[in-house]
Amino acid sequence: MTSSLHLALLICDTPTTKVVENYGAYDKLFRVVFDKARPADVDITWSDFDVVTRQEHPSIGDIQAKKYDGIVITGSARGAYEDEEWIHKLIDFVKQVREQAPQTRMVGICFGHQIIAIASGGACKPNPSGWEFGYTDTELTPLGRRYFNTSKSQMAIQEVHKDYVPELPPNFKCLATTAPHTPVQAMVSDDNRVISVQGHPEFPAEVVELLLEKRLEAGILKQDFVQESLKKLYTKPIDDLWIVQHFISFLLGKVPAIQDEEASNPDPKQTPAATLSTSHIRLTTAAGEVVYDPSAEQIFDYLSELNMRFSYLVVERLDEANDQYYMLVNLNDDDSCLLEYKFGSADAHFQTTITGPFAFCGHQNVAMVVTAWATGKDELWKNTIPWNKVVLD
Repeated sequence: MTSSLHLALLICDTPTTKVVENYGAYDKLFRVVFDKARPADVDITWSDFDVVTRQEHPSIGDIQAKKYDGIVITGSARGAYEDEEWIHKLIDFVKQVREQAPQTRMVGICFGHQIIAIASGGACKPNPSGWEFGYTDTELTPLGRRYFNTSKSQMAIQEVHKDYVPELPPNFKCLATTAPHTPVQAMVSDDNRVISVQGHPEFPAEVVELLLEKRLEAGILKQDFVQESLKKLYTKPIDDLWIVQHFISFLLGKVPAIQDEEASNPDPKQTPAATLSTSHIRLTTAAGEVVYDPSAEQIFDYLSELNMRFSYLVVERLDEANDQYYMLVNLNDDDSCLLEYKFGSADAHFQTTITGPFAFCGHQNVAMVVTAWATGKDELWKNTIPWNKVVLD
């Protein structure tokens, strides 16, 4: 028996001239990848809406009458946080759909992912870590592996973004991450009606190459960055069809929600380095002393009472699936502090140097960082507030 999907495509931009000339605009790009990914017994029809120039949206009446089986929101070169009328209207539209037609299924891609986050009470910001461009291995969270019913640990996708969703909006779960660069690469709503990804499964490698070249010519990207990105475009397999196949199953209502008892995660800031609900902490000092499962207060007290100078501190966050999450703290001679944390594979890591007053036994900032690590609070990583004025509640 043949199934059918009627999808409303909310078009938020027009790709570059070369992309349109060679591969089409977003309407064609989405039709092509969905057609390749769809099962033979699924027919898909589309209705396109120009949400930028014409500011078109499906009517709430049509949505409530189930004229459409789902809504797909495309990417855009614009920022979801920009003060533009059409962006505000799009955010309001998503809110209206969620409030007045909550059974409607919705898929967001890149900019669409960010719009959904804002409309759901979250945020989108320029990423201080810069671009993710081209082939990217995202880490599937334990929940993501269960949701996609896969033993895969990674999901490869093309990325073209310099903005990001810094943390999960309320009532969403994280499916994939490249934390600390982009903590929320994919997410699903608790009611299993909205799913979104930061990457672009609709972009073949050839489109990404044209976008890289365009930004190189404009001086937005540097030559070495572009060359490194191009090396991976045609040499590594991408999961575009696998991802879109799951979108189709999701839109057909064939992907079951994860039950709360299977996927409880009390902290909405769900990144593998800080918020695994099954995790525990193991703290190891340079002297070799090990402390298991200390509370945030115990960690703070432990560090503040040290009267010795230590060269490093290792804080490991462990879980039943992966014991490779850890943070390394090096105290430098100049009272700066080098932080590094790794997660998943050994080559996925982040480093930053912190400088500033260490007023409390020389270790106040380190204590605060470790306290934040233990409690899942990630404000300290955003570099938006003075380190010596952070108050953790």
